[in-house]
Amino acid sequence: MKTILLSLCLTITFFCNAQDASNDATWEETIQFINKHSSKLGDKYFRSDLYKITGYELENNMVNRHGVNHKKTVDLEYLDTVKVYEGKIELYLTGNYRKWYTKYTNTELILRTDELAYSDQFSFYVSDKEWCKRIGKAFQHLAYLATKKREEERKASGDKF
Repeated sequence: MKTILLSLCLTITFFCNAQDASNDATWEETIQFINKHSSKLGDKYFRSDLYKITGYELENNMVNRHGVNHKKTVDLEYLDTVKVYEGKIELYLTGNYRKWYTKYTNTELILRTDELAYSDQFSFYVSDKEWCKRIGKAFQHLAYLATKKREEERKASGDKF
């Protein structure tokens, strides 16, 4: 009986350590992976070559068929939670750190003014199920690293809360 318990404890310890070792990518390595495979982002309705991450900022530029330019930027430094669904990834931020700038360029829409809105959520589609999981996992790792960075900054500031 003791041998079985010892074997079980060693097995659990081994797998826990293996889990930690698989997530040792740095922020820069994770960004590089996402940028390298950003062509996988998008679906039949949205072009996929419009996503780019620089430093802590995810940027998406899109002009729809009506000539409306949508520019979305997400401050990934405040990334909190990532949910991955079949074909869709949702990023949740700690506050309103997503900017959505809409510029109307089509003359038929001239009555509308340019808009700037803020939100705490950003989502995008990935047509390929396997790539959705892989890219979603990379964003989940970014959320972990961003949370860890915020916690370290809080500790370094001397604030207890």
